[in-house]
Amino acid sequence: MRKLAWAVLLACVPILAYAYIIKNGMTLAAARSSLFHDGWKPIVTKKLNARDSGNELIGIEKTIRREGFNELEACAVDRSQCIFNYKKGKKCIRIVTQGEDISRLMVLSWTNDCPD
Repeated sequence: MRKLAWAVLLACVPILAYAYIIKNGMTLAAARSSLFHDGWKPIVTKKLNARDSGNELIGIEKTIRREGFNELEACAVDRSQCIFNYKKGKKCIRIVTQGEDISRLMVLSWTNDCPD
């Protein structure tokens, strides 16, 4: 029984390790600052690397990238949600935000998924 308890605890450590950095409802700016302070780096995804792929940025994507958020993967067209990616070593964090104003983008959810 004791071994099972330790196995469950150790399985949760990767998730719990980031819980102090990112919280649902915090601003993206605050989450980003915490991530950078903890050694996380932005991941520039292929989809929005416009110079290399020929993709044209439009709307909120263009505004966000112009403000220096190079970790932006994409924004939904039909709702005000965007995806941002970060890495630390081989670990990744993908943050989904809600909002249309950069200063008010709020963390809606996050996972440890890496972009394709």
